[in-house]
Order: sequence, then C-alpha cells, then structure tokens
Amino acid sequence: MTLRGGPGPVRPTDILCPERNSDFSNEKFGRLGNRPYLGGVSSLPVSFLVWIVLTLLLVSCASEQAGFPGKTGVASKTDFRQGAIQVFQTKPRGENLRPLVFVHGSPGKAEHWKRYFDDDELAKQFRMIAYDRPGYGKSTGGFVDFGGQVEALERLLGQQKAPVTLVGHSLGGPIVLAAAARYPEKVHKVVVLAPSVDPTPGLVFKMNRFLGCIGLGRLMLPPWRVSHLEVLALNPSLQSLPPELGRITSPVTIVQGGRDQLVPSTNVGYLKKYLTATNPKVIFLENEGHFIPWTKFELVKRVLSGEASPGGKVVKIEK
Repeated sequence: MTLRGGPGPVRPTDILCPERNSDFSNEKFGRLGNRPYLGGVSSLPVSFLVWIVLTLLLVSCASEQAGFPGKTGVASKTDFRQGAIQVFQTKPRGENLRPLVFVHGSPGKAEHWKRYFDDDELAKQFRMIAYDRPGYGKSTGGFVDFGGQVEALERLLGQQKAPVTLVGHSLGGPIVLAAAARYPEKVHKVVVLAPSVDPTPGLVFKMNRFLGCIGLGRLMLPPWRVSHLEVLALNPSLQSLPPELGRITSPVTIVQGGRDQLVPSTNVGYLKKYLTATNPKVIFLENEGHFIPWTKFELVKRVLSGEASPGGKVVKIEK
C-alpha cells in the first residue's frame, strides 16, 4: 500500500506494532498531543472506555436518516477506480447557485448532512452536494487511502460549473484542504469543522493501533474496518501535508471546540502555522466538543452564509 504524498510504502507491521518496547507501550493514553485528557487520566482501560463512548455517539449521528436526500434531492453514482461514488445533491432552486460540497469524517456517510439539505435558506443559496466517501455508505470499491480520497473529491469538483465551497468535518478536514491546495481553480472557499490535520498521534490513532496489535482490527465489519485502516494509514500523508497547506489561497474558516476529545484544539495552531498564503478565520468554541456539524448547526449555517465572525478567544488555542 503506497500513500500519495507520503514518504514511501507503508507496511501493516510498521503501522501496528513498530516494536514491543516502543513509545506506544509507554505513552500515557490520557494525553492528546501535549494537552491533558480528561483531567490527566492516564489509564488505558478508562481511555479505551471513553473512546468507545465517543464512537457510539458518532454512530448515533451516523444512523439512518429517513428520506435522505428528501423530495428536493437526487441521488446518482459517479465511477471511480474499480467502484463508484454515491452522490446526493439538492435540486437547484435558482440560477447560478454556488455548489457546496460536504465531506464527512471517519467513519461517516453523506446522510450526516441531512439537516443542511433540508434547510430552505441554505437551499436558496447553494446547490448542496454530499457523498459517501469511497469505502463508506453506498459507495463501492473498498478502502481507499488519503490520496485516493482527495482524488475522489476532485472527481466531483470537475463536474461543477463554478468553483466550490468545501466543508469538511474531522478527517474530512484534511481532505478538503488538500483538494484546495491541489485544485485551486476549482475551490471558492473552505470551511473545516474540528479538522484532524496534526500528525501527532492522538487518542483515535492510539486506540486503532492498539486494536490492530491485539488482532481485533481484522474482525471489524464495515464501515469500522475501513475507518480502522484509514486512520492507521493516515499519518504519513498528514506529515507531508504542510507544504500543500502553504499553497492554499482560498479563504479558510476553522471551527473548533475547546473540549474536543477526538481532535484536540492544538490542530488550530497547527493550521495557523502552515496556512501561510491565506489568513484563516478561527471560531473557537471553548465549551464545545467534536460533533460541531450537529450540535452547532445554526452557527455552521451562518458560517456558510458568511454571517458569522471569528470569535475572540483564539489566543487560548494551544500552540
């Protein structure tokens, strides 16, 4: 398995168990980057339980959405490699509506964005598009690495008649940022919600590596198996992303929660450091967690409509 933009081939043994006495076995699982996690809890069982609870919350957000994409939406398939991408979009309610593409995290699917599709005000401003990333939902073809995920997004960008507003949540964040760097003529602006861009191993990676080491990773069912592989293979691509971040000239807005236990707020400082060709706007929600697209729908809606201004607490973001 070779990652586009990575340092070279990645072997499963390198990803899962580099060495028995590695820093993995000695790390405090109660820390995310350089920030204490849950008051400094360092017990593996407790952290594992917390990870399971957060994962179940994500499952509830990813549950089937009846009627998606609704009466105003249409579904289609786009060929990609050996499979097809499942795409959903709203029917245009006017001429020259700007395309708005939502990119979900890991795991996830297009139905996450149902509330946005159903919003009349957004539907009058945008032609909204959401898709099941390769390996998820109704898309076919199995696991695709980070480079392939960006390529799949480009396939959709190429079908649009105007530059696109991109919205990425969690692992969808680095995907939309990479697309903005590689295809600048196709991107109007970027909004990232709790973006996972810092390659410093966090709770999600540690837990997936632990599951791989004890042999549980291979027993997972889709979409968890795809997510497991995606998370384990992601790090080399994130490590090679900073030069691309420096080429992004499109406007970028970052929305981050201060209590996010899956993607720590250090990711904001990381992005501000490397987004050197644009001036990113930051909305830092001190008491918010990871699930911003659903818990802060009205705020995200204002961001997309250009009505939300950056907050004043950015100075509290850890470097």
